[in-house]
Amino acid sequence: MASRSQVGFRIAGFAILPFVSLGQSPGNGVSKSTYSCNDPISAWTFLNKYFPVETPQDECANNICSCSASGNSPAWEIQQGRVYAQQENSAGLGGSAGNGFGLHCVNVS
Repeated sequence: MASRSQVGFRIAGFAILPFVSLGQSPGNGVSKSTYSCNDPISAWTFLNKYFPVETPQDECANNICSCSASGNSPAWEIQQGRVYAQQENSAGLGGSAGNGFGLHCVNVS
């Protein structure tokens, strides 16, 4: 049988759980996870096909961002596949980056 302190810790854990899970979005806790990918555009296509995600409004055209030359660095491009998982009851939050947890796949080679 569990002691009173064990029961108390269990109750406190379950009471805190909803607040911890709600805290994972832009501006609240962990907001994204970024992965290095060989083909991030295919990853973007896969995520959009099989998961309830949206593309952020600030995504580059055709998932390719062009970075201009600077000093001794030549111009370069980033292929990326960025999506975010939508959250209920968060209309308008998150701005152009989306309102839920972000999954970012990038290739800079």
